[in-house]
Amino acid sequence: MFDISTGQTTQIAQHDGPIRCIKFVEAENSSPIVATAGWDKALKYWDLRQQAPIASVALPERVYAMDCNHPLLVVATAERKILIFDMNNPTTPFETTESPLKWQTRTVSCFNKKDGYSIGSIEGRVGIQYVDP
Repeated sequence: MFDISTGQTTQIAQHDGPIRCIKFVEAENSSPIVATAGWDKALKYWDLRQQAPIASVALPERVYAMDCNHPLLVVATAERKILIFDMNNPTTPFETTESPLKWQTRTVSCFNKKDGYSIGSIEGRVGIQYVDP
């Protein structure tokens, strides 16, 4: 992390493999949390005031894409797996599904209404998925 006002850098996360995705998880009335996911098949949550992760989740495969719009966090992994987390219970996915697209996931983006997400693959196709509350 780079502090613009002081010019100092600080390490805020660490994984056993490359980190593929980093997102701020901003909830009302709480300090910002950083979610990181990578090729070590792990999703970790970090409080910027601590050196150790506040929570860690083992994932079924390497992470290719992730997005968050509190309380919705969507993680796309290899083998076309999609894990959906409710940030009120961030260590347990409330839904695990397979991508509707035939090829590797390239990107995922949560809707502003927090009721679904769009997913894109390496072939250029896009899928729209809604999440049951």
